[in-house]
Amino acid sequence: MADEWFGGHAPQAHSRYTVEAMTIDERLERLTERHEALTQSMELFQHDMAEMRAAAAERDAKYNERFSRILDVVETLAATARSHEQRIERLEG
Repeated sequence: MADEWFGGHAPQAHSRYTVEAMTIDERLERLTERHEALTQSMELFQHDMAEMRAAAAERDAKYNERFSRILDVVETLAATARSHEQRIERLEG
C-alpha cells in the first residue's frame, strides 16, 4: 500500500519513525514540527536580511559621504587649475 503512495519506492526510514509505522497523529505532529522549524528558519532569515540591509545602508551612506568629499576636492582642484591657467594667460598676454 505504501509503495503505491510513493511511486513504487519504499520510503526511507527517518530518525524517529518510518512512514509506514506512523499513525495519522504522529504524521501530523511531525508535520507540525517541520512547519515550526521552517517558520523559525524563515524568521531567522528575515532577521539576518534586515541586519544585512541596515549594514548595506550604513555602508552606502559612508560611501556617499566619502564620494561627496572627493568631488568637493576635485572641484576645488579644478577651480585652482582654472585660476592658475587664467593667471598664466594674463602674464603671457
